[in-house]
Amino acid sequence: MHITDEVVPGDLVYALKKEFIQSYFAIESQKILKKEGKFSGKFNTGVSVLQNAMSMDYLWMEVRVHGGAYGCMMNIDPSGLIGFTSYRDPNIKSTNDVYQNADQFVLSFNPSDEELLKFKIGTIGGIDTVLHNKAKASIARSNYLRGLSEEERCKNRKELLSIKNEDFKEFASWFKEAMSSYNITVIGNTNKINENKDMFKTIRPLKK
Repeated sequence: MHITDEVVPGDLVYALKKEFIQSYFAIESQKILKKEGKFSGKFNTGVSVLQNAMSMDYLWMEVRVHGGAYGCMMNIDPSGLIGFTSYRDPNIKSTNDVYQNADQFVLSFNPSDEELLKFKIGTIGGIDTVLHNKAKASIARSNYLRGLSEEERCKNRKELLSIKNEDFKEFASWFKEAMSSYNITVIGNTNKINENKDMFKTIRPLKK
């Protein structure tokens, strides 16, 4: 993986951007902050349990309860992409710091057996939702196009259910690597640009 600030023809590139997109929202906290980066480790579906725990614990408390954001979410993709998003967020800098320090939460994450089971159940519940025929067909088509066989799906489920506390420590390196070279984009008004302009390489207006 070649990581750069510029697009290099013929190379596999993850172009890095740090930009503030100026909008004209009347409410100061009406901002969308997105931060994402890549990691090179071998993907383990068990990280979905960690994702569920981080969403319900770390991000909920730090970004929503303490930071005042209306909402936040995260995604860890098998391609090696880790992404965080918050919206209606009044604290760009502190939220960015929460994302930047995610690896420290992962290193200290040590749930009890009961808590770990709860996170596993919550993760499976998000996967095995009740679906109508149209949704089932859409998922089947997606799995086919991605080359995801039933055997692979069973393997992924086994990884998820067998995850242990000691496995989470490996994931901390994924977050550290991803947050060392990242994209960050904020859409919002200009009230706090001057306070946080050192975070961005580009400040531009939102085009109609």
